[in-house]
Amino acid sequence: MMGIRFLPKVTWRVIRWWVVVAWFPFVAFLRGPSESVRWYSFEEAVKLVRRRPKYIFIDVYTNWCGWCKVMDNKTFKHPKVVEALNKYFYAVKLNAETRDTIWFQGKPHYYIRRYKANLLALRLLDGKMVYPSIAILDPKFRRLIILQGYQTPEKLHPYLIYYGKEYYKTMRFAEFKRKVYAKQYGG
Repeated sequence: MMGIRFLPKVTWRVIRWWVVVAWFPFVAFLRGPSESVRWYSFEEAVKLVRRRPKYIFIDVYTNWCGWCKVMDNKTFKHPKVVEALNKYFYAVKLNAETRDTIWFQGKPHYYIRRYKANLLALRLLDGKMVYPSIAILDPKFRRLIILQGYQTPEKLHPYLIYYGKEYYKTMRFAEFKRKVYAKQYGG
């Protein structure tokens, strides 16, 4: 009795390969929305904004900052935060102490030894070098807010919705939290 072995081994390998390839997108779809934040370099985000306008969320961190690592492991892994960041923002991780030159608006932003920081980080944070810090820019590269210090998912998410959905154009943050966020998100 021949059974299932009527095709050569090579053919079965090809069939198995095609089954895996065909099911991969379906399995990825079942997992739901992205499980992690899509991070970009600052230069990538600037190019993307010019093609498809979105807000820029900048996480300003350092390698030695303990609370920065907590935000990476907790805040930036929270499903609501991940969803809002990926939907409304180009998310950027900017090492404040990078020695790389970052070009922005035709000008080089370089490491300044005296401040132990990159000029772009200094400008984004108005020279108040607190880590972690978050800066949110609109699609015209105007800074809307600086959030200093550790942000829990519960504390950060309202800001993401407030700026991402452009509520900031029509109401103050306290009013938004009370009238809109509390009703829609239960917070």
